[in-house]
Amino acid sequence: RSVSSLSLGMNEDYVCVCFRDGTYGVVHVDSERYIGLRVGHASPLREIVAAPRLELPPALSMRLVDPGRLAQAKTVAFVTLAADETFLTWPRQGTPSRTCLLCPSQFAPGGCANPHGGGASAMPESFVPRAGVDAGAAAGAEGMQVPLVATAVAFHPEARLREDGSMAGAYVLLVGAEDGSVHCLESEDAEPLHRLGAEAAGGAIAKQPGALSLVYWRTVRIRPPSPDLLAGCRAGERPCSPMLGAAPGGDRRASSRCCRHVAFSRCGRFAAVCFDSGFCEVLHFPSLTRAAVLQKGRSTLAALVKAAFVWRPTHEQRAYDQNLYVAVAPADAKEVVLYEVYLMGHTFAKATCLEYSLPPVCRAASGEVSDFVVHPSAMYLIVGAVLPAADTRSIVLVFDLWSGQLLKSAAVFTTLLVSPLVPLRPQLRTDASGCFVFAFSGPTSVCASPEHLPLDGSLGMPPTASVVCILDFLTGRQLYQSSLNACSLTVGLIAHDPTQLLVGAHDGTVSVWSPPVAVRREILGALEDSKREAVAHRVSQGRAAEAFTLAELEDAIASYWSARACRSIDWEHWGDDAPQGRETSPQAHGRPSHDNDGDGLELGSGWWDGDPFYQDLLRSDRCDAGPLNYDVVVQARQGFPPTRAELAQLPHGAGLGLAPRFAHAADARGPPHTQG
Repeated sequence: RSVSSLSLGMNEDYVCVCFRDGTYGVVHVDSERYIGLRVGHASPLREIVAAPRLELPPALSMRLVDPGRLAQAKTVAFVTLAADETFLTWPRQGTPSRTCLLCPSQFAPGGCANPHGGGASAMPESFVPRAGVDAGAAAGAEGMQVPLVATAVAFHPEARLREDGSMAGAYVLLVGAEDGSVHCLESEDAEPLHRLGAEAAGGAIAKQPGALSLVYWRTVRIRPPSPDLLAGCRAGERPCSPMLGAAPGGDRRASSRCCRHVAFSRCGRFAAVCFDSGFCEVLHFPSLTRAAVLQKGRSTLAALVKAAFVWRPTHEQRAYDQNLYVAVAPADAKEVVLYEVYLMGHTFAKATCLEYSLPPVCRAASGEVSDFVVHPSAMYLIVGAVLPAADTRSIVLVFDLWSGQLLKSAAVFTTLLVSPLVPLRPQLRTDASGCFVFAFSGPTSVCASPEHLPLDGSLGMPPTASVVCILDFLTGRQLYQSSLNACSLTVGLIAHDPTQLLVGAHDGTVSVWSPPVAVRREILGALEDSKREAVAHRVSQGRAAEAFTLAELEDAIASYWSARACRSIDWEHWGDDAPQGRETSPQAHGRPSHDNDGDGLELGSGWWDGDPFYQDLLRSDRCDAGPLNYDVVVQARQGFPPTRAELAQLPHGAGLGLAPRFAHAADARGPPHTQG
């Protein structure tokens, strides 16, 4: 880590220190201590991946007076990726940790790692890195480690602490790298790794020294680049990894074999991996061996690289049909294909189930699919498309997931305040309840419309601005729209906060946004109704109305949509022009009324109050934190930092670990909160 810049404050009592890896802090000169220390990325964010809910073993919960406190202290909030050689893990409490993905240069015992070199031994489909040789070594050393850029990541859907309360194996990550390799990582506690040392602990992860972190990651299995993937690479493309025979520090340019997307199945036993060439395959987990190839790659880069597992909406349908369904975008991005993967004997086979094609009017306007997402009801496929040659250049289309029928389309980014210089490509997200669709465009050059141009002739907006809008899925109307710096956007999961928006910016920062109160109230109200009906269904069957697991709540949401919510959608007028504003009557959308007055969230039914799964969510929404001052210098001056003599009496390292609080922090550069 090296210092990139220093700047003193006006009174020369504070200095801002910036490091080249994206870390920065504010130091009080007189006391020589950090009053603010933040970790960030030095390049635009590519992806923000939220972590699943952390479960506690029953035996451990029975031994604790407050099990929720331990789970909250150990919970990981999300992971962020950028073009850096490190990715960041953000815990719910504590300091973010920086992790470097390392690649062993020799992975086959006694074999040759270069598939182009004609080695005698065959390349293994996957392998376990050897401790001492493939772990904790200096980058670039002979037979040791070379850092890789992580380009895709996905959490395993299940996360559980060990019986002793440690983080070993609690979270599992599947990480795709720039060279086409796939790495399986497991979480580890910080203390055992410091005590045992990197070589004794095993794995292929290097930790940044000097940072107090909640969790580290250890590589437990690696899948090298597939030979089929290498065969589809562009002509003349050189390998960019020591696995493929490249020298350390060699050609690291954009490659068509770069792993761009990773997704887990709902059961966690399969994973879909997509690459820049359009090559997509389904892997067994945790062995990382191939189950089936969904589509071959091509020599040029694919316009859209994404895959999503699909499941039947009801339990009765899933009990009858247990095959895998995966939605994949072909390399030409003119449609989305649903593949069915089924077991034939001892091997898996695939068949094309449905094709969701753009209508002829969109193809005539040179339309392309920019993104797609499966609705939480498992009944609809929402597709975003860009139409460069049409008047309305950004639209959202809704397909029936199991018939392939195009139900309706709606325009997005319809504001008159900005004029994009290039067509905006909508990227889509849905909240956990399925009530809203969040569409955002990638960073592009925009300018004010002619009637709103500033007098000085400037564009009035940064060249990396994005447009974010919220669509009501029940009516198809655009409710809210704003312009901000957003490279990536993720909607919070039920495990943390389903109304939270995590936005990654072009400058490498992460910001936490809260949608309007009406949107938050509708999301939580729909989740409450889903749980209410699921409890009533359990009682009617003579079952106890016990606490819901995450998978059971997802089933309840799908059942709620298939039984009630979908009937209130008028597809004939969906997305049509209408007076702006949302219907305030819940009965108009087929939902019971929630008599909640005031600005805060007040759920009158009480179903959520009795479930510890949402206690922290309700507590953070109902409390009034008051105005916050995000100026760390002002906060430090109000706290009167101690002198050197007073600091000498403090425990070693006290006051150095400062972390953002996600409930109220505006971004990763928000106010510091001293730990301990």
